[in-house]
Amino acid sequence: RQLRLGVITGSDMERIITPKTLKPSAAQRDYVAELVAETLVGAPFDDAAGKWAERGMALEGEARAWYCLTHETVEEVGFISRDDGRVGCSPDGIIEGKRGLEIKCPAAKTHVGYLLDPASLVAAYRLQVQTALWLTGWPVWDLMSYCPGLPELVINVLPDAEVFAALEAEVGVLTERTRQAEQEANLLTGALTDLDDRALKYEAHLAA
Repeated sequence: RQLRLGVITGSDMERIITPKTLKPSAAQRDYVAELVAETLVGAPFDDAAGKWAERGMALEGEARAWYCLTHETVEEVGFISRDDGRVGCSPDGIIEGKRGLEIKCPAAKTHVGYLLDPASLVAAYRLQVQTALWLTGWPVWDLMSYCPGLPELVINVLPDAEVFAALEAEVGVLTERTRQAEQEANLLTGALTDLDDRALKYEAHLAA
């Protein structure tokens, strides 16, 4: 989680690009502020925390074990980032260093919906999975929906050139905006620190 501080991630890509139109998202400004705030504070925000996020974390290991049993052996990794450290993703596993795995553990009714319409699973996580493919350059990413007691669903997702083009354009724009915002925030932080120092000196002077 510390490695993700101030870093654009695949799971947040919908805050940069709209999944259907691939146009700039209206949430970009707030996302930049959040990234810079994380860097300044030195701690991640937990806005996404909730019962379904907790369910996903609890079942992820079980789902990964099932994938290993029915498909291929998976290696767990922490975080994959671009060389500049500005963009990254957290795969739920990698296979032989040439294929990734993304695991989702939704509610039963949502999972059944994916079983009935597999394309809806790909659409729901289009940007997250495509970001992982874009970052790694790998030819395929397995997207898995898992719900205990029901058949699992695994879809092989291939690179999408249209999404890649949108990522190249908008991630570059957001990276530059974040860099500029960090510079402005650092200047502001420095000014506030200077004011605090002067206030302490003045209080010391009065005490003397």
